[in-house]
Amino acid sequence: SVFPDSVEGVLEEGGIEGEGTHHLIREGGPSKYVYLTSTVIDLESFVGKKVMVWGETLSGKQAGWLMDVGKVKVSQ
Repeated sequence: SVFPDSVEGVLEEGGIEGEGTHHLIREGGPSKYVYLTSTVIDLESFVGKKVMVWGETLSGKQAGWLMDVGKVKVSQ
């Protein structure tokens, strides 16, 4: 697959210490957040919505999980 990784959560604005432009809120609190960046999708249009995202995991220095998003689908 072009986008080997996927995760679901509520998309919100803001990265962590310069990594990512947005993040996904998942159960388990801030330690489970997935930080997102994308050069092909306007993540801003999905803020506040529960979404499934597909992309490729990047190595982040601050983010526990940093993903370059290539596809987004609204879950609800």
